[in-house]
Amino acid sequence: GFVMVVGAGASYVGGSIAKDIDLGAALMTFDLKLGGYVTPHFGILAGVQAGVGATWEGCSDTCANTVHYQIPIVAQYAFKDRSQGAYVEGGLGILSTYLASTDTETQRNVSPETLRLSTPVDLKLGVGYRIPVSAARDKAATSAFDIRLGVDLGQFRKLEYNTVVGSVDGDIASDRQATHFNIGLSAGYHFAP
Repeated sequence: GFVMVVGAGASYVGGSIAKDIDLGAALMTFDLKLGGYVTPHFGILAGVQAGVGATWEGCSDTCANTVHYQIPIVAQYAFKDRSQGAYVEGGLGILSTYLASTDTETQRNVSPETLRLSTPVDLKLGVGYRIPVSAARDKAATSAFDIRLGVDLGQFRKLEYNTVVGSVDGDIASDRQATHFNIGLSAGYHFAP
C-alpha cells in the first residue's frame, strides 16, 4: 500500500572533502518521501531531502551558511508491518549536493567565499521506529509518529570553490577522493492508508 513520510530533524556532516581537507557542518533537515509497500513488510520510497545550517570546516574560515539537498531512494523492511514498529532501510542518495557560503550580512571585513560539493550517489542506511497514532481495533494504523536514525556515506566527485582571489572548478582526482558522512536523527509523520 501507499506510504507518505514528512519529517524534520538535525544532522552532522563530517569526514573529508578530499584527502587532507576536512568537512564539518550542522544542519536542520526536512524530508518528504512517497512510495509503497509491496508486502506488509517490504517497501520502496523516494522523495526529496534538504537541510540548512552552518559550516565550520571546509572553507578558508569564512563560510557560515550551508545548504544540502539530495533525492533519496530507499528500500525499507518493517519487522511488524508498514504502519508500526521497528524498520531498517538502505538505498541511495542521488545527486547529493552541499553548498557553503560566506554570510556577508553578519561577517563584515571578510572575503566572500562559495563552496559547492557534489556526488552522483551516496549510500544511505537507517533504522527507525513507528508509533501508531490512529488504528481501528482490527486494522493496521493509518498514521504513526516516525523516528529515524540514518547515515549517508560517500565520496565527493566535483568541487567548485570561488573567492575574490580565484576559483577552482572541476572533478576531484580519484586518488584525492575521501569519505564524507552525514549522520542524522529525524522525527516525522508517517501516513499509510
